[in-house]
Amino acid sequence: MTVKINVLVSWLCHITMMVIGFFLMPYILHTIGEESYGTWVFLNAIAGYSGLLYLGFGETIARYVSKHHASEEWDELNKVVSGICAAYCGSGLIAVLAAIILALIVPWIGNWEGATLLEVQGVLLVLGINAAVSIIGSTNGGVLYGIQRFDIEKAILIVGLLVKLVLTVFCLTNRYSLITLALIFATHTFLEQLLFYVFAHRLVPTLRISWRLVKWSAIKDSYGFAMFSSMGLVAAKLIYDTDYIVIGLSLGHVAVVPYAIGSRLSEMIRRPIIQVGDVFLPRASQLHTQSSHDILRSLSARGMGVAFLLSAGLFIGGSYFGQLLIRLWMGPDYPESHLIFLILIGSQIVAAPIGIMHMVLVGTGDVRVPSFIRLSQAVMNFCLSLILVRFFGIIGVAVGTLVPILIMDLGVLLPYGLRRLDMSLGQLLKSGIAPHCVPLIILWGYSHGVSLLSPPETWLVFFMVTICGGALLLSSAGAIWYLNERRGTSKTIANDPVPSVESEMTPCGTTQAP
Repeated sequence: MTVKINVLVSWLCHITMMVIGFFLMPYILHTIGEESYGTWVFLNAIAGYSGLLYLGFGETIARYVSKHHASEEWDELNKVVSGICAAYCGSGLIAVLAAIILALIVPWIGNWEGATLLEVQGVLLVLGINAAVSIIGSTNGGVLYGIQRFDIEKAILIVGLLVKLVLTVFCLTNRYSLITLALIFATHTFLEQLLFYVFAHRLVPTLRISWRLVKWSAIKDSYGFAMFSSMGLVAAKLIYDTDYIVIGLSLGHVAVVPYAIGSRLSEMIRRPIIQVGDVFLPRASQLHTQSSHDILRSLSARGMGVAFLLSAGLFIGGSYFGQLLIRLWMGPDYPESHLIFLILIGSQIVAAPIGIMHMVLVGTGDVRVPSFIRLSQAVMNFCLSLILVRFFGIIGVAVGTLVPILIMDLGVLLPYGLRRLDMSLGQLLKSGIAPHCVPLIILWGYSHGVSLLSPPETWLVFFMVTICGGALLLSSAGAIWYLNERRGTSKTIANDPVPSVESEMTPCGTTQAP
């Protein structure tokens, strides 16, 4: 499958995920209450740190499966996958043990509003088992990712989400709500990993995962790659998941709710851009292996341009209509959520394009320096959030996320990535960023004009305004892309000499066969 098709499949999947998540969040909040929901988000933020136990092997398995699958080196592929699966078994055991320890020390962590102590302990144990199953089973998902079968991978994700939706609607009540949510999440994970297993072995018939294939000599390179990749994973957790814990411990679990609304809305919008980066990693690995450096540079610039277009366009739309969306979606009780949303989505105007560059660098095997940069950014984020939350509350936590992104992404990672890709800033701006400025100006004019009309605050009006704005942005961007392609083709034809009869002759004087 081509990069364009993979990106389209990823976006379609994300739209489905976003619609389901968009419905589930207010449904869960209003069903179980604000206190219980704040506690649920806080517990999930703690459980989310189990993602560190992937140890960077998510990107590693994608890179090496892509490499060995393209070369049809089935024995090497099986050795790498088996080795990583063995590491994941150890990580899964650690996740369960960590959940048991957390369940034992729950009485000393804080005041658990909206839930009994026993229920919180049960939730932690279920989430620990859920994390273990997800970690171990993700080996098969990594195989699908590595062979670039994003269509199958995303279809499985959609099926799992639909199951979660049905179970939530029919099983969730205010009584034992937290343990019910945890069991729903665990059921969703078990089903998802089972489907990953079935399709990975069907699409790669030679795939074998066995303890006998765990050879250090065959996978030591992947462990080295994973060590630095895991640093990027730690950084991502500190940047995007620590905020809930900082707020919960500093201001109480209820204060997590307005921040979670703005953050979740930003996350829903950030996800399709992340999907672009996920598609680029195995493709970048393939192009780097083939020494297709010019294509890789062009692909990087265009990908960063698309990320800039989407993030900036969503920021413009959110500036004018984000408050309306939050009122229609969650109710009028969360005015701070709009500012949280704008700060976080505004940071993506920088973070999203640089994130594409980061994934390209990882795909080429360059993980050491980018990982250190990301980790430094994460530490800065954590420290700044701890300081600012004391003075500005949840707004300070959002600013603590924004400032390190501006400093580290623009000041450090961007210059480094351009140098590694042998690309100048002028080339990036010209081919990646500049073509999207006109569509963004058009969108700004449209949004400003509509806001002056003061349209009625209804879902129908909001959807119509959003659809028209999105269509205007994408159609104008597509038109500019088409004109640039036509102009480039015309220049190529004009600069190429007209082939003569002699140029069509072989050295022996006979014309070449068509």
